[in-house]
Amino acid sequence: MYLTNGAALAFLLSSVATSGTTAFSTSPHRYAPSLRTASSIQHASSHGRPAAAFGVPSPSTTSLFAVDIQQREEKELKTAKEPAVVADVDVEKLKAMAQKYRAEAAALEAERAQEVAEAAERAFAKFDQNSDGVITMSELKQGLETQLQTDLSQERVEALMRKFDDSGDGKLQLEEFAGVEKFKVALAEMARDEKKRSSELLAVAQREEEAYNQISEILNDRPPTNTDKALSLLPYLFPLLDSLPYANSLLVNHPDNPAAQLLAAAYFAYQSVPLSGFLAFLSLSFLSGVPRINRLVRYNMLQAMYLDVALFVPGVFALLVGGASQLTGQAIPAELVASTNTALFATTLAAILYSSISSVAGQEPDKIPFVSKIVKDRMPSVEMFKDWLDEQKSSMDDNDKNGNGL
Repeated sequence: MYLTNGAALAFLLSSVATSGTTAFSTSPHRYAPSLRTASSIQHASSHGRPAAAFGVPSPSTTSLFAVDIQQREEKELKTAKEPAVVADVDVEKLKAMAQKYRAEAAALEAERAQEVAEAAERAFAKFDQNSDGVITMSELKQGLETQLQTDLSQERVEALMRKFDDSGDGKLQLEEFAGVEKFKVALAEMARDEKKRSSELLAVAQREEEAYNQISEILNDRPPTNTDKALSLLPYLFPLLDSLPYANSLLVNHPDNPAAQLLAAAYFAYQSVPLSGFLAFLSLSFLSGVPRINRLVRYNMLQAMYLDVALFVPGVFALLVGGASQLTGQAIPAELVASTNTALFATTLAAILYSSISSVAGQEPDKIPFVSKIVKDRMPSVEMFKDWLDEQKSSMDDNDKNGNGL
């Protein structure tokens, strides 16, 4: 039975469709012979030759062809799945290896910790000389000096004890014992801090010396010259003239005395100037604060001021007594008033003479009771400034010790 050209082509296409479109689209070259057969059939038919002569496939041949396609597809699918299976096997193997390594690391860490603990116990036993379970200050000092082959100051040992003594009982227990290496590190840190602190203190000392020299230039505390000694006597004219009213009986009883006449003339000239006492007080107060004036001159200015102020006390007392006598109607004996005034003048004159003699000798007249102490406390000096700097330095040292635990 012969097939026409159209029938042969239809039969071939239906055979391919029954094997699945996926196979056709996946491997089109597999069907190249069949396509060529169909083309040959069509060509043969167009020339009037029978289609059977060109081997048109029978239904059984077509079925075998479809089975071959399906087997090939299954083989390709199996080959595609094999890498995924291999990958899953590799991941599981890596996980098992990682778990094994973690276990080995934990075992090594535990072994190392045990070794460290045993080493710490051995080192602790070397320091704990009486085996009482604690290390005292003396044991720590002796143990470190033995281990490090060096002498340690008590301050450094105390600093180490404070650093590692967590319980604060002044002793080191086993759990507080840091080991020789950590003690060495701590001592090295202390040495660095002390070196740094020493450099800072040296810089501070240099600045203090520079400031001291500058203050010495500004504040004239140098030994007085002869001119300074002479000028230091002039301020005592102020209390001397203000004390002359208490010497009235002496002046009156010795009118021919040249000294009495000189003092009387000076007093009247002093009183002829309006507000002479007030102006003298202001002048001395201002000049005593000028730092370039020699210290002896400044000292005598202040002392003359306070001697003059001291004269107001008996003056106020005399006014009060006089007022009381008038109220009571009882007069104060003239001899008592004269002797009291003479004693006040003599006391003032003695203080002035002492101050003058000391000043001529180049020494501060600082032995007058009460007055000299007040003056000395108010006198700025280079030594006072140096003492202030020393206090500031000591305060810095204390703050550093408290901050560093030293």
